[in-house]
This record gives sequence, structure tokens and C-alpha cells, in this order.
Amino acid sequence: MKENKTTLVFLLAAAACIALAIFTAPVKRDPSSKVNRMGQPLFESFDPREATGIEIVEMDEEDLEAKSIEVAQTDQGWFIRRPNKPDYPANADNQVKDVSTILFDVRILDQAGEGAGEHSKFGVLDPSRSQPGDQGVGRMIALKNNSGSNLAQLIIGNEV
Repeated sequence: MKENKTTLVFLLAAAACIALAIFTAPVKRDPSSKVNRMGQPLFESFDPREATGIEIVEMDEEDLEAKSIEVAQTDQGWFIRRPNKPDYPANADNQVKDVSTILFDVRILDQAGEGAGEHSKFGVLDPSRSQPGDQGVGRMIALKNNSGSNLAQLIIGNEV
């Protein structure tokens, strides 16, 4: 009788493990799906030669507010711009070109989450739209053209 109980316990444990594996298995994506962009460029119509500035926005942990800094090219040269501060001359021609070229070559490797509900989990909430104390806020990087419009924008989050 003791052997039957032991066997039953092992069968129940095995069934529980199988059920757990089924419910926690990763979702398989249909490779023929129209939303599947694996291997495609992250920024399809991005021309790195148009980039004349870069803006970085991140959440300041101490002040609990979004802080931004921008490096932009003007008629007088390159300048570092911060809100409520005077512009500061910079030598950023090669740096902005380097970042532009890197972003031009970035390809989509995988999709970590399904929908906006998981943005906090992966740390990709937009810092310019977040509230003080929000969890999962990322660092936003935007490349801009000479009129100040975004050419490419991404939010860097947690390592997956």
C-alpha cells in the first residue's frame, strides 16, 4: 500500500511540473505574421546624414523629474543645450555621426514583450511622459534634423 501512495505522489508531482511548464512556456510567434519584423532595420526610413543633433532624456532619481540634454548643430557650430541654462559650445560633429551610423545599422533581433502593459517590466517607459515615482522608466535617445524634428527615437531599458 505504501508503494501505491509513493507512486501516486510522484505522478501528481509530475503532472504539476507538466502543467507549470505549459503555463510558463514562451509564446511562439508566427514567422509569417505581418507584424514580425525580426531581422529588419529598427528605423526603416532613417537617413543618418540628416542628423544634426541628439537629445537624451532620463529620470533624475534624486529630483524625481525628467532631465534632458541636447547636442545640436546651429549656424554658429555645435552647442550643448540644457533647459534653463545657456548654450555651451561643443565639438560633436563626429560623435553625432557615429551615433547616427550605429542606429542606422541596428536590426530587430526579437520582441521581448507583447504590448504596452509590459513596458514597465522592461524599463522602457518614456521618461518625458513619466510621473515622479514611476517604476520602469528608461532613457530616451532621439536623433534630430536641422528643424528639430525626430529622425529616430528609442528608449533604452533593462537588459533582457
